[in-house]
Amino acid sequence: MRLQVSKSKNAVSFYIVECTYVDGKRSNKVVEKLGTYDDIKRKIGDRDPYEWGRERAKKLTLDKKLNKENRLSLSLSPEVKIPLDSISFFNCGYLFLQEVYYSLGLKDICKKVSANYSFDYDLNDIVSRLIYSRMLNPSSKKYSFEYFSRFLWPSSSKLYDVYRSLDIINENSDFFQR
Repeated sequence: MRLQVSKSKNAVSFYIVECTYVDGKRSNKVVEKLGTYDDIKRKIGDRDPYEWGRERAKKLTLDKKLNKENRLSLSLSPEVKIPLDSISFFNCGYLFLQEVYYSLGLKDICKKVSANYSFDYDLNDIVSRLIYSRMLNPSSKKYSFEYFSRFLWPSSSKLYDVYRSLDIINENSDFFQR
């Protein structure tokens, strides 16, 4: 982006323009109209409007580069068929609850409880998902387990693991409630 100054018989106007190519032809796109020389002088005081305009153009260029680096591009095609019985959407509502879950130290509690038992499933995964699903969509344990599959990151636990973990949680309820 650069500063473009347009002079007429009545005023000097300042614009921030960006050079773009459309169909192989170069054109300038006005990104921001800064105003006339007098308007800018009133805004910025003693500073030079030309220098201020160049600094503004540099700032906008830097901001655009930073936004371009953080941008996620997704291309979709209407011709691609979605397989039958496939999940094409995910529930991400639980992601904000993760911060609360971990700040309460429940992961560490699950780790300490798991150390006292020998089982194959991840107690932390089951407890966290039960909490998330109960807060977002209160329902039975079986439906909560089915609700797990809609989460962004799938769970490796099975339904019987959920039921077994409830016995462990019940035995250690005092430890969880501290």
